[in-house]
Formats: sequence, structure tokens, C-alpha cells
Amino acid sequence: MDRPLVIDGTAVGIERRPEPGPGAEHPDTRWRRRFEAGRGRHSGIRAVDVTDLGDLGGRRRALGRSLATFQLGESGTGEHLFGAAVSAGVSDDHLSALRSFVAEEQEHARLLALVLDGLHVACRVQHWTDRVFVLIRRSRTLRSEVLTLLVAEVIALSYYGALRDGVAHPALRDVFARIHADEVGHVDFHAETLPPYLRRFGRVGQRLVRVLWNTLVAGAAVVVALDHGGALAAAGVDRRQFIRSVHRDRRDLERRLFGDASADRVRRRAGRLNSRSRRAPAR
Repeated sequence: MDRPLVIDGTAVGIERRPEPGPGAEHPDTRWRRRFEAGRGRHSGIRAVDVTDLGDLGGRRRALGRSLATFQLGESGTGEHLFGAAVSAGVSDDHLSALRSFVAEEQEHARLLALVLDGLHVACRVQHWTDRVFVLIRRSRTLRSEVLTLLVAEVIALSYYGALRDGVAHPALRDVFARIHADEVGHVDFHAETLPPYLRRFGRVGQRLVRVLWNTLVAGAAVVVALDHGGALAAAGVDRRQFIRSVHRDRRDLERRLFGDASADRVRRRAGRLNSRSRRAPAR
């Protein structure tokens, strides 16, 4: 239901509260169907030929090391995520969609392993950034699991987008484009299904989580820019450009997860002013 935003006794706008239309499909069901429809679309890729790649201006090895780190990050089993989802009481469709999401991430790991094989670079079995993400998710709630995943997903949008647009090799560009397109869908999925669980924090809790999540993404962007600068340079992207790209995606996803911060400030100010006007003695 819509309601007016009031400041100093004057309606300054309308707070829109969208409601699903009659017979609208529930988001959990819609995402389960969407994931099912895309299942197996990368299965035809059994090898990635990069024999004619060249040395990328001396940055071929840097690209390989970088991809090995991202390949490790894509290879999780999702065990803790599924357990957290069950504890949170998600629907069967939501749980099924989460399983499909993890399966797509594992498919990305498989595709990147093929790229690494072509580059003659071994897959990693551990990396310090992977251990950091595990520590952050230690509370093992659905909210902490997905918010931590979304730190990596926002980084992945800019990373794979840069490689897709900047590495002039058809086979690699195809792999990076496939992964990037999937990551866009993953962000959309979580942006639509996570907010109801975030609202369980309450207003103060949401503000604190919002600040923490933004800080984590901003910090991760700097770390990736520094640690993977050679791979980004191979795609013609410098560190500052990468950080700015992550910042844009972060701001967009922040609004989708937590709402428009400016509108929230207006609502809080309106509430304070209305409260003061009710307490003020009549003249």
C-alpha cells in the first residue's frame, strides 16, 4: 500500500510499495524455473584452445595466476549455504534455486580449469583470500552466507567484464562472456530473494549491516586491484578503473538489497519532524 512521505506537515512524495499482481509467480518459483532452463548450457565446452594467445604483452603468466585464484573461489560445494538456508526456513523452490546457483558456480570452476589447462597453469588448492571469506561467513546464517557471496559476485562482475572486453582471443572471450552473463543473473537472483531476510535485522541492524557490507566490498575491490593488477592490465584496465567499476556495481546492488539510502533519510527526517510536531504545545 502506498503512503505519503510528510515533512513539516507537507506531503513531499509517495512511498511506493509494489505488490505482485494477481496470479503473479512467486520469485522463488520463477528463479527455480530460470535456473532449470539454463542447466547444461556450457556442457558443450570440453576444452579451450589458447595456443595462439601470445604473451599478452608479458602478462600471460599474471593472467594465469589470477584465473587460478578465481577458479578456486568458484569451486565451493555450498554445504554451509544450504544448511543456513534450511535453518532460515526458505521455500523448497528457493533451496532448489540455491543449489542450481552453486552448480553454476562449479561449472564456472570447470570452465576456468579448462582455460588454466590451456595456459599450462595448475589449479590452486588454497589461497589466503579464500580463507578470509570462510572466516567472514563463520556465523553460517543465510544472511551472512549470501552477503559474503555477494561481495565476491560484485567483484566478479567487473573482473569478468574486463576480461571479456579486453582479452582479444575468441575462445577466452567466449568463456569470460558466459561467466559474466551468469554472474549478472546470480546478482539479480540474490537481490530479489535476500531482502526479506535482511529485514529481519530491524532498521538499526540493517544500517549496521549495510555499512559493513559496503566496507567489505570496497576493501575487496582494493585487494583484487592490487593482487590481480597484471591480469587487469592484460585486459587494458588499470587498478583505478577497476575500483570505480566495482563501486558503481556496489552502489546499484546496495540500493536493491537495502533500499534507497536517500529515501530512507527523508523518511527518518519526516518521522522526527512529525514526532516533534505532535509533542509541540498548541498555540
